[in-house]
Amino acid sequence: GKPVAPWAVALSSKGVSTALIGGRAKLANGALTVSATQGGLRATWNGSEAATLALSGPAVNLTRQTDGDMALAVTLRVAKAPAGPVMLGMGCGSDCQGAADISGMLRTAAPKNGRKSRDVPITVRLSCLRKAGADIRTVSSPLELTSRAALSLAIVSATLEPGEGPPTCPAPPQS
Repeated sequence: GKPVAPWAVALSSKGVSTALIGGRAKLANGALTVSATQGGLRATWNGSEAATLALSGPAVNLTRQTDGDMALAVTLRVAKAPAGPVMLGMGCGSDCQGAADISGMLRTAAPKNGRKSRDVPITVRLSCLRKAGADIRTVSSPLELTSRAALSLAIVSATLEPGEGPPTCPAPPQS
């Protein structure tokens, strides 16, 4: 449930941000609430406005990992399906991000008809995030989840791992 130093969990919306301290954080506008659990981080977006959950820290250069066909691999447990786009990506400073829309994958995995939530592995190649706009040389947030829609999920794990199979990129953000 806690990131490894020097990484920290930050929440942001419309220029306002807060850090996960003591296992809980909530944006002042209520758009996003996060709590650390034994099984990861539980996050709830209320749908009032766009908000981002980010794992952030000092900028790192992921060029070697990108050229080596590595991928951002996250395992999410969806409690409430999103009603709109959910972006998974990386941040690289002010106005620098590469992201892919994973809302379709989350809707498919959401509990329906009494079915329990299940872990959903999602893998996005670093090359896809670079193509979507991330400056891979200056990644300060190797994991960003952004939603404007109501959504409830748990982040079970997040790692970099070798990409498998032919590289396919999820849909880029819609402008």
